[in-house]
Amino acid sequence: MNLKNRRKQKRRKFTTAVTIYPQGVGRVVDVSPGGIAFKCFHEQSLPKGWTVDIIDAGGCHLAELPVRKIWQSTGGQKSDDAMNITTVGVKFTGLSLEQRMALYEFLYG
Repeated sequence: MNLKNRRKQKRRKFTTAVTIYPQGVGRVVDVSPGGIAFKCFHEQSLPKGWTVDIIDAGGCHLAELPVRKIWQSTGGQKSDDAMNITTVGVKFTGLSLEQRMALYEFLYG
């Protein structure tokens, strides 16, 4: 099944944002009110749940957003295979009202 067909919310693509997670830093691929996809430079053994920070080049910083891993894929493109890049998709879980408001401002503000 195609992942795009299962998504309930439109995702916004990013080229200048990073995510900080317990094992390192990754490049944000896209974000929606429901979750985030990011790329990291080596295969990760990620826990089921943790928190991430999202920082963009404009100075926006979303801190300690609780997430749960939904999927993980290594490679997919020749350049990704050569560098052993892993793409991870996570769902936001239990966001506070302040975090939801900051996320919406980040996406639509």
